[in-house]
Amino acid sequence: MTNTRNQLCSCGSGLKFKKCCLEHQNKYTVFCDETGNSGSNYLDLNQPFFVIAGWVVPNTILKNTAFLDECASSLGVPGELKSSKLLNRKKARQEFISLFERLNELGCIPVFIYAEKKYCIAAKVIDTLLDPKYNNQLDDWFTYDNVTKKAFIEKVYLFPEELLTSFIHAYKDCDAEKMTQCILKLSDYAYSIGLDTLSTLFKGALSKIESNMASEKAANKRLPNNAMAAINLPVFASLIQMIEPLGRKNKVTLTLIHDECGQFEEAYNDVFERFATADPSERKFVDGNTITFEFQHLKDFSFGNSEQNRWLQAADILAGVLGRLFDRIYHDKLQNDELLELVRPLIPSFFRQDIDLSRSICSISTVNKIYEVIPSS
Repeated sequence: MTNTRNQLCSCGSGLKFKKCCLEHQNKYTVFCDETGNSGSNYLDLNQPFFVIAGWVVPNTILKNTAFLDECASSLGVPGELKSSKLLNRKKARQEFISLFERLNELGCIPVFIYAEKKYCIAAKVIDTLLDPKYNNQLDDWFTYDNVTKKAFIEKVYLFPEELLTSFIHAYKDCDAEKMTQCILKLSDYAYSIGLDTLSTLFKGALSKIESNMASEKAANKRLPNNAMAAINLPVFASLIQMIEPLGRKNKVTLTLIHDECGQFEEAYNDVFERFATADPSERKFVDGNTITFEFQHLKDFSFGNSEQNRWLQAADILAGVLGRLFDRIYHDKLQNDELLELVRPLIPSFFRQDIDLSRSICSISTVNKIYEVIPSS
């Protein structure tokens, strides 16, 4: 029997297999980046979505970035490939179609989460005001009843924008007096449109509003740059909660590398450590979803410099394409068929049934609007 361990590796590196690709078998690196980053400014209507996206790359091909160099050369880009600078160019969009196809051929898998900022405000209303710890109308069971929570969020999503605006400003200030006035307005409006139960639940938050806001203020101080109040943190948490099960299902080891983002780096590291190194357990919700504690497959997390890393540039392009697509669908301005061509290689990530490769944190109406376009592409 031939001992393949001592033969030259088939990848062409010139090294023996045991010193090359054998070390990388069943190991993958996820390179990710973001778009639509407005931090705690949930009300940035010019950027209705926050997207975090990346490529799951087999470690056996990490050194194979020649095709990315060729893409940059073809576009006349001497340095970093940046979607924000290139997506307006027709040639760039055409090059990115080929780039995505090549990434698929190499076994790279796109993963992404897209969050609608207005929906996130509605979710923040429910999470903050209908927390059983600070609401005398609710029992602890409600903490895990995300089916009922999501139904309430959909209702609040349709509230007048000025009510959502006043809430998020009061929340960012952690001001008990402002929040009290906001709760009364939310309750009155809910009652006026026949949402009696929700109206009553909102008023239940009044009894402990000072301790609730004090708790939020303390949480905000724990991490710098007001990270606890930003949309970025929960979306990042959702990403790592998607990647760990991916590793478990496929019995592979994963490393996550995020493009440098100074404002939230400490917060991201904190969130990762809290999940990754916690005592092993799973928190199950009513709809069957779970939160996993103690990561067994997502072993490492770090930040990289996209100027020096072509794979992070590929993640930037993926996030940029998705961000632009969702924005144009949202504003009924999708007129560029090349965007749909760019999304074609990503369709399996939208529709995989056996494992999550994408997640939406959006209203039902927005998800339906996006999915009306995606299958037709």
